[in-house]
Amino acid sequence: MIYLFQKDDRGGKMTPAEKESVLVMELNELDEWMFQYDYILLKSTTLAPLTETDLTDENLIRNCQAKVWITVRGTPDAVKIDGHSMSMLVKGLLAMLIEILNNQPASEIFFIRNSVF
Repeated sequence: MIYLFQKDDRGGKMTPAEKESVLVMELNELDEWMFQYDYILLKSTTLAPLTETDLTDENLIRNCQAKVWITVRGTPDAVKIDGHSMSMLVKGLLAMLIEILNNQPASEIFFIRNSVF
């Protein structure tokens, strides 16, 4: 079963820790590694493409085997993260990370001790 990370049962916004827990639960429901791999590849299709102006050396993550670009915009109350990679696996992992952290307050992202990533 795939869950949407938008709101909890109380109608409020989920915290990064709650989103992470749901993500771990989703992956654990897929009991074979190949299904988990396919799930990550499927997540790669959820990222909106970056514009050519965002695919710059300034946004490129250095010393990564696969090319990865990340942009961070927004306000201290809601950070907007976007990303891209040519590798579908890396792009899927990036999509999961963005799904957990996107639109969270900067202060909450700064203090995350994320066990998945």
